[in-house]
Amino acid sequence: MNQTVIAIFNKGTEAETAVKQLLHEGYLKQNIDISEEGIDDYSSSSSGKFYKDDGDSIGSFFRYMFGTGSKVRDFSDVARRGCVVTVHVESKHDAERAADILDLFGAVDVNEKASYFRNYEHHEKVTVGVESESNRSKSMIIEKPVKEDLRLRSERNDL
Repeated sequence: MNQTVIAIFNKGTEAETAVKQLLHEGYLKQNIDISEEGIDDYSSSSSGKFYKDDGDSIGSFFRYMFGTGSKVRDFSDVARRGCVVTVHVESKHDAERAADILDLFGAVDVNEKASYFRNYEHHEKVTVGVESESNRSKSMIIEKPVKEDLRLRSERNDL
């Protein structure tokens, strides 16, 4: 697969609904990963930073996809507090269609959420510079396949 679509949802139930729609639209189950880690709901209170650079699966995945820098931190922080869906496809058209579905079903704006978490944690406003691979503010399309050992998966047989 040459294209990877990444979306993060506030709750696992939102992600599951989006995945069901992807399956209904003809995407193959083996090309969709759903992973829940950390806090299931953004409204849950927490303290301390969630970003850690110690080789956990979320951090490893985003370091592989983005390299280094603030994008890795932002996506890792938001992913640890929500549910990540990745869709692996061959064409840009299929990636765009999958991203549209994920956005429609509630994918969060990662830059906005990361900024909110930093503001909450530091109790001060932070201005965030946005570096984007596309014009999308929610689901991210990356022209890079994911290594099999880095795919974010949960064993779910009910979708």
